[in-house]
Amino acid sequence: MTKILSSLPTAVSAIAILIGTATVAQAQQQPNQVPPDAARPSGALERGASVVDRQRPEFDPLGIRAGSFLIFPQVEAGVTWDSNVFASEDNSESDFLLELSPSVTARNESGVHFLQLRAGADIGRYVDQSSEKYIDFLANAAGRYDIARETRLSGELGVRGDHEAGGDPDSPTDRAEPVDYRVGLAQIGLRQGFNRFAVSAGGSVEYRDYDDVRRRDGLDADQDFRDRTIYATTLRGSYELQPGIETFVRGTYDWTRYRLEERAQRDSTGWEIAVGSDFDLTGLLTGSAYVGYEQRDYDNDLLEDPSGISAGVRLDWAVTQLTSVTGEVTRKLEETTSLTVSARERTLLRLGVDHELLRNLILNGTAGVRRDDFQGSTREDDYLLVGAGATYLMNRNVYVRGGWDFITRDSNTAGNDYDRHLVTLRLGTRL
Repeated sequence: MTKILSSLPTAVSAIAILIGTATVAQAQQQPNQVPPDAARPSGALERGASVVDRQRPEFDPLGIRAGSFLIFPQVEAGVTWDSNVFASEDNSESDFLLELSPSVTARNESGVHFLQLRAGADIGRYVDQSSEKYIDFLANAAGRYDIARETRLSGELGVRGDHEAGGDPDSPTDRAEPVDYRVGLAQIGLRQGFNRFAVSAGGSVEYRDYDDVRRRDGLDADQDFRDRTIYATTLRGSYELQPGIETFVRGTYDWTRYRLEERAQRDSTGWEIAVGSDFDLTGLLTGSAYVGYEQRDYDNDLLEDPSGISAGVRLDWAVTQLTSVTGEVTRKLEETTSLTVSARERTLLRLGVDHELLRNLILNGTAGVRRDDFQGSTREDDYLLVGAGATYLMNRNVYVRGGWDFITRDSNTAGNDYDRHLVTLRLGTRL
């Protein structure tokens, strides 16, 4: 697997270029073949939708009407068998994880503008390894205001609480419990169309706040040095070659500032320039592809300034009305707080299949590989990710889902390999 993953970054870039080139060629050689949604048979898949997203009037929840909003409450409860709770190479510990996930989503039904409010939590407790308990949460508001026919303002505001599970390279190796952290996000964007041309600009602010964590010796490991704010701005120009096929060029600039920079010494700036295409070919194959170049510069001269090709591909293919395939390929620099490491170059290739065996029984399978290349270090982690599952809709208010996931990590640094199986069964109810 290591030999295959060593060529993955190059393959990602090549795939993005080939798909983007083929899309432009398709637009130049063929007239518009995208049929209108109104011409589709009743009950057919919507454009770009997977089998999972298909509308099922006899099984979809009705929601609760509140003025112009529809409110969808939901609760899931379940159990997961975890073969390696701490993601350890040696002396792995298995345990059962009890989970509870309440959530609520409210969407407006005005027809022109859009507003969605979401809130939820994921609560987990291991039966024996009680130190690995967690409470994650989410609160989010996202909306769009249509100022004019070709002028659109969008925004998002939210906060979430999460945790770092066992095996995370950024967590202290001697931690005795998960590292809890919170992420606050605010972003705004404006899009202006000019017939076939369009220009959009946006900005975002993200703040990450990490809690101290208890070590195995009973003392606390200070994590305040990881607190940081990330500012980003993006400018994008696009041109519609034909209905359903759009090319674009995008530029992004960001800067990261740590709250305790005198300790962290990780302040940096970064930029990316990319070209790509969004496409909808006959409604059966939709997606996007881009390729670009990115660079990150650190104030600390001891940290390496990484740079290189960035690329991404997302494909949604409706093979039949009962089977859909999704594919994702990405290569991107990511922030890390591992000592002596400047950034993490992550390359991912993933394939998923969804099949509607019965109207109320949906099967799914996923397979993927990932490489994490730690810049400024010789460490490389290779992952194999495999999963399968099923969802059974008993009626519009009750469903059962289960699945199996397998994760294996092969690292070139001693003590960081592991295998992990997760077998899940969950019962959900919704209105």
